[in-house]
Amino acid sequence: MTQQTMGTALQRVHLDDPADVAGWIDRYGCSEDQLRAAVDAVGPVPQDVREHLAKQAKEVIKRAT
Repeated sequence: MTQQTMGTALQRVHLDDPADVAGWIDRYGCSEDQLRAAVDAVGPVPQDVREHLAKQAKEVIKRAT
């Protein structure tokens, strides 16, 4: 495992850190409530959170059409 891969694997969404929350909100373009709900649903692994948010966005678009 490369150093870059190790860093990514160890990275987590820390909901108890306001700066971390702000960074993830900016990165994913979501609200704090959406971020917290995603972490509650799938855990703090960024890739899982991103996939969950993307899936939810697709569902909203599908319902709107």
